[in-house]
Amino acid sequence: MIRKLEKNEYHAAVELSLQVYVECGKADFDEEGLNAFKSFIYDEKQIDALALYGAFENDGELAGIIGIKNSGKHISLFFIKPQYHRKGLGKELFSYAINDCPSVEMTVNSSSYAVPFYQSLGFIVMGEKQTVQGISSIPMKRCHTIIAKKENYILRTWQAEDAASLSNYLNNKKIWDNCRDGLPYPYSKENAKAFIDMPQRKEGIHDFCIEINGEAVGNIGFVPCADVERFNAEVGYWLAEPYWNLGIVTDALKEAINYYFAHTDKVRVFATIFEHNIPSMRVLEKAGFAKVGILRKAIFKNGIFIDAHYYELCKSVVE
Repeated sequence: MIRKLEKNEYHAAVELSLQVYVECGKADFDEEGLNAFKSFIYDEKQIDALALYGAFENDGELAGIIGIKNSGKHISLFFIKPQYHRKGLGKELFSYAINDCPSVEMTVNSSSYAVPFYQSLGFIVMGEKQTVQGISSIPMKRCHTIIAKKENYILRTWQAEDAASLSNYLNNKKIWDNCRDGLPYPYSKENAKAFIDMPQRKEGIHDFCIEINGEAVGNIGFVPCADVERFNAEVGYWLAEPYWNLGIVTDALKEAINYYFAHTDKVRVFATIFEHNIPSMRVLEKAGFAKVGILRKAIFKNGIFIDAHYYELCKSVVE
């Protein structure tokens, strides 16, 4: 069983951390380092600032813990009892924690022993080993989150290395013809880099990459509203032409909306579809949206006025 820990369980989490730290991290600390680590874990103010999650054995004893701070941006503690190493428990615990406390970017100062494990979670080494107060560690960073992994696609956050694929597939006038003019066309690699950099500056996850066969081939994006409409968000999406009419974007849209409702305060999403884009209307309807109106001549695109078909989906419908 994996769940968030109660405050009265923090002491057990601290003791497990010390036990595993001493047993598995000997190569990375001296006496000064051990004292520094103890000073940190026995500081109630420091530990209370963490979101702590635990994996439990069948008898109710803790088998592993992870402690995250700064709204999911940094792992401060992550320890699994040695008998559970390389058995998937750490990955399960990590997945549970980041689903509850998501962040586009996450850092960790890893022990030498744990570097391969963090790499298996998508972290990359960001610098040389550093020693502070007798503790040696390797700085690492993870900049993407997998939302859903299906047989024919992966839904995840965007990564810097997606720029080439993004510019290749989005540089398509058939896609541009169904989007606002704010989308550049032709679409360059520089445009792709600017788009991918933008989510890194946002709080939370609002843009979801659709990956197929190792390439970034689509996006589902949410634009939060403000003021009295602050619990609403507009959703938009596109998919590379080779993957049209395969049901991929419908399924990915459902996954993205479920995730967005679960991790934001939004209670309603809506979409505006151009009158000739019948396939996109079908996508929304299959995803549970209802058409609530047609806005006559509301859109001016490619030199002509066209109608806008307006769709909405409320959180209560998908709960």
